[in-house]
Amino acid sequence: MTDPRPDEPVPSASAVPEAPGAVPAAFEEVDTDQIPETDIVFECPYCGKSLSIDQRGAGLVIECTACQQMVTVPIPDGMELSDIDLPPEERETQLSNMRVVLGQAQRRVAELTEENATLREANSAAEKSFSVRNRRLNDLRALCHSLLKNQTEAAELLSRLRRLLDEA
Repeated sequence: MTDPRPDEPVPSASAVPEAPGAVPAAFEEVDTDQIPETDIVFECPYCGKSLSIDQRGAGLVIECTACQQMVTVPIPDGMELSDIDLPPEERETQLSNMRVVLGQAQRRVAELTEENATLREANSAAEKSFSVRNRRLNDLRALCHSLLKNQTEAAELLSRLRRLLDEA
């Protein structure tokens, strides 16, 4: 893999925004003979796909190219994140990319907050409707029970009336 020029943003692993605070990192399918020694090579814990990423990607959360699951890039043993500090010109690009990701995340939070409020309103209305329907069903059940009781009493009264008429 070739490193991007400092004045260009680092290409992202996919079109999906990475986790807030993550620096977009370039990675691609390459023959193992072509992987620079400085790259981090690891397997996706979900699908087992072998992934390679520049050492600046250590600790980032990226999307697996095979299964699209979010995967944390391991930090190699003996490496500290300070070992891969970016030069000032790349920090500007990183900051710009992070602002874009933050803006996207904030818009998504706003969308989800609005959707949550809408769903809560719908849930509240459904609960009220259920409560009213449940009360009506209980009233109908009580009326049916009363009607059945009255019907039984009426049948008994008719039976007594017939006996009295037969005796007369």
